[in-house]
Amino acid sequence: MIFSGDRVLRQFLLGKKPLTVGAYTKDLEDFRVHIKAPTIPAAIERLFGNGHEKAQELMAGYRAKMTSGKGLGRDLAPASVNRRLSTLRSLGKQTRIMGLIPWVLDAKNEKHEPVRDSRGPGKEAVEQVFRHLWSLPATAPVLRDLGILHLLYDLALRRGEICGLDVGHVVDGTVMVKAKGKRTRQPLEIPPATQEALQAWIRVRRARDQALFINFDTVHASKTGKRLTGSALAAMLKTRATAAGLPPELAKLFHPHGIRHTAITEALKAGVKAGHRIDEVAQFSRHADPRTMFKYIDKEGNIQGKLSAAIAIKR
Repeated sequence: MIFSGDRVLRQFLLGKKPLTVGAYTKDLEDFRVHIKAPTIPAAIERLFGNGHEKAQELMAGYRAKMTSGKGLGRDLAPASVNRRLSTLRSLGKQTRIMGLIPWVLDAKNEKHEPVRDSRGPGKEAVEQVFRHLWSLPATAPVLRDLGILHLLYDLALRRGEICGLDVGHVVDGTVMVKAKGKRTRQPLEIPPATQEALQAWIRVRRARDQALFINFDTVHASKTGKRLTGSALAAMLKTRATAAGLPPELAKLFHPHGIRHTAITEALKAGVKAGHRIDEVAQFSRHADPRTMFKYIDKEGNIQGKLSAAIAIKR
């Protein structure tokens, strides 16, 4: 069988979401540049078409270049190095599944300490941006952005979940969300304020079974009217935060995940006050592991610091 890098690449990317395809392509392009191949398919052929020993040499050299920073103009974080190595290992698995190689491509990951930043801009900052939007004329962009902000905060949706919504997914007081890592959509109940904001936008949107949120880019005409992307959503939030007068230290936290973090923190406080267990509050955040919620407890209340102060030996 003739080894075709084009065929391997097509099979590897087949069925994957656009954002995933973009991320994989970016990683593969970085590897292509490293080995000086003319195209990504050519890089794939060079990596897998010359035997196991040669493939491992290329992987070892690529890993060494990334970890040393030489020739890259930057020092890559361990997570970035590991992601790029993982992309190549996944590509190797696809190549093996296709019967083109019998061996496993291997490369040791960089050690790193996983750090989860559960900070957000805070409830007051979110309310400030809401008030700013409410003060503006009810134009289509304002109504769209209010609907997005309600979903980000009221339901703690991820930006990918929001960008993947169609108008038809908002029905009977619920929104059908395809959660991270899930194959099917699940209904989430919408609070009255969220429902009102979404319906106000949908009346302007005037579409059915099409993208719920669209782009209003006035600079790039090709993007206008198309489904809103995650990067465009993040850019919109930054613009709204600045216009609302948030100080720079809060404006930089006013991104999709930051707002989600703030929402989860507030839901956690409200849930504990109401007597709900942590695993029950996790139904709001939809974390796969309820233990993740404990990170929000310590970040919000600085429990570690308070307990340390309480037991510290005093002179």
